Amino acid sequence: MADRLQYTPGAPPQSTEALGTYLQQELHRVSELIGIISELVPGVQHVAPTKPSISSIAYADGTNWNPGSGEGLYVYKSTGWTFIV
Repeated sequence: MADRLQYTPGAPPQSTEALGTYLQQELHRVSELIGIISELVPGVQHVAPTKPSISSIAYADGTNWNPGSGEGLYVYKSTGWTFIV
């Protein structure tokens, strides 16, 4: 991922009437970023991801899914899953 994920709030409205819309839009933007970040944090995987791409990360349980070095964090490279820790 080349771009850094960050949130910069938009300028607040000058009128109090527009404050509700502004807050709704900002909360939506924050929600979208949280969704993206949650996809980057791997949960324990019990089966191999079906469509990994280069640089995908996954945490294998080591029992039901063991990519080669048991339980741990793996990154997907052109040669397959590589154990990290």
